[in-house]
This record gives sequence, C-alpha cells and structure tokens, in this order.
Amino acid sequence: MPRKNPSPGEKYSVPNLERALFALEALSERPDGMTMSEVASELSIPRNSAFRILSTLHHHQYLLRDEATGRFRLSGKLLGLGCRGTGTERLLELSSEILQKLRDATGETALLGRLIGSSGVVLQQSPSKHPIKVQVEIGTRFPLHTAAPAKAILAWLPEADRMAALEDLKFKRFTEKTIGNLKEFELVLARCRKDGYAIDAGEEVEGITCIAAPVFDSLSKPVASLWITGPDMRLPKKQHTTIAADVMQHAGLLSQRLGYLP
Repeated sequence: MPRKNPSPGEKYSVPNLERALFALEALSERPDGMTMSEVASELSIPRNSAFRILSTLHHHQYLLRDEATGRFRLSGKLLGLGCRGTGTERLLELSSEILQKLRDATGETALLGRLIGSSGVVLQQSPSKHPIKVQVEIGTRFPLHTAAPAKAILAWLPEADRMAALEDLKFKRFTEKTIGNLKEFELVLARCRKDGYAIDAGEEVEGITCIAAPVFDSLSKPVASLWITGPDMRLPKKQHTTIAADVMQHAGLLSQRLGYLP
C-alpha cells in the first residue's frame, strides 16, 4: 500500500529542531532542572542526541547548567524574547515604578505576571525589605487553580476564553486548602469578580498568602496581574480587604498607563 502524502507540518519539519523544542517544553515543567539522562528518557531519544541538543541550547544561553549536579534549567533568555515578541516589554517598563510603590505601601514583595499557555509566569518583582520575605525567580510558573494572580486574570477574561483556559485544567492538590474541582473554582472566580481582587491563602504553599488584582489594556482585556505575597503572620485575614485596596489601586494605575479607561 503506497504511503499517504505527509501533511505540510510533517513534510517540512526538522526532527532535531522539534526535539530541542520538546526539551525546552519539558524543562519548563521542571523548575528544579533536569539531567541529560532525564531529558533523554523524557523525550525517548538517545543520550548522545540529548547531549548535543542541551549543549547547543546551553552554548546559546537558553539554558543554565549546575556544574555540581549536571542539571539543566531554562535561563531568562526565552522570557526576554517572549516579552519583546508579545509586547510585554512595554508592560515591564511601565510597571517597574508601580511595583516599588506597591512594595513600599504594603511592606511585602510585589510582583507582576501574566498567563502563558496552561500556567502563569512571573515577569517582574520588587522584593520586600523584610529580612524574612517571599522572593520568586523571574520566569517561575504558577498553577492556574491555586495562584491569586492567575485567578485575577481568569476571572475577568471573556467567558469563551475563560472556559477554553479551564477546559483541560488539572486540579493538582498541593495543600488541604487547594481548590479541588471546576465547580468550586468557578465559584471562586465569581467571588473575585465581585470583590475586585483574588486571594491565595496557603492553597499552594502553607503559610504563604498572595493578594492579586487584574491589569487591563486599552481594549479592556486582562493582560496581566499585580500582586503581593508574604507570610501569613504579616497578612492576616482581617487585613486582606485593606491590603487588597492597595493592590487594586496600583493595578488600576498600571492599567491606566496601558490606556485602560474604566
């Protein structure tokens, strides 16, 4: 039986380039990094192929390598390319001063993030001045169902876009407070829209609270979120409303700089 003609995607694909892309995707799910053997196993490719791919990506600074453990992890170069390609660069420029002001107003680490694919990503932060603080690496990904910044964006997405984002969401449980199903999550998002902000109180990491508000562009679309994070002892529940007002105020200021008209 004659072989059917390949689709355009199959006909013009470059196998080693595909492998490199799959390696980057695998590494994006492993913030702690992966060894060459783990990448080879994950992609079902020979070790020498994995070595060449990882060495090339490392040479061009798309990967960092821990000399002690031999583990590779993503560098910030891809994030930089993505920021320039999606217009995020302007968002970063406009948010820097606002993040510092939010940090000073609340005393806690202030962050900016957006949704990319099936998770969120941290774009920028202004670390707290407290000796004990929460600080996150730029490029760190966060789950949609636990993180306040993800909720703050999802809650204000058009319904069709929101449902598409939630279609394949896996409700992985991190703590006893983690939201466990879609019905419960939709109720939480409705509450976010009513309150104007979102909260994560120990849903991913015990003892850590995040309070977030959406950032809108000139088309009134939620393109990012602004949030603060810190230990529960400095962010007790009785102060959430007051702190949220600060977060919403600064998120509103950033929205205005992006051309948003309430």
